[in-house]
Amino acid sequence: MLLIAGLAALVSAEAGPHPNYLMKWKHFKEDFGKVYNGIDEEQKRYEIFKSNVDIIYEVNSQNLSYTLGVNQFADLKSEEFAAGYLGFKKPEQLWGELPYLGKHEYSGDTLPAAVDWTTKGAVTPVKRAMWILLVFLNNWVFGRCVGDCYREVDLVERTAVCGL
Repeated sequence: MLLIAGLAALVSAEAGPHPNYLMKWKHFKEDFGKVYNGIDEEQKRYEIFKSNVDIIYEVNSQNLSYTLGVNQFADLKSEEFAAGYLGFKKPEQLWGELPYLGKHEYSGDTLPAAVDWTTKGAVTPVKRAMWILLVFLNNWVFGRCVGDCYREVDLVERTAVCGL
């Protein structure tokens, strides 16, 4: 009888202490704000959590150069995690509604000093630059205080003073 009790103690010592799953589960839910839809879902997630905690304890008992711990994903199976957080889903249209401008292979030729990208459809032309220049010149020519346009005033006042 003593031999059996001694063997049982030896086996349980080799297996290591069992984690307090309920306490860990409670802290996990509090720390990561986990709420489940019904008892069945919570029980399912608890079983997955326990399995993941066992893996954590098993890996950490090997004294590797790293340790594992419980994080916000501890209630997911590895397949669920991979399906939700890994992988790239290529969009149907890579650039959406943008026009395809073609593919250019550089031939080694000398490149132009300037390119008007507005004629290529890559950018839109400047819309208000000329209007702002004309208002500025008008104010300067006809004697208004141009400085009023550039002092720190709110947008409404600046618009009224400068005629923008």
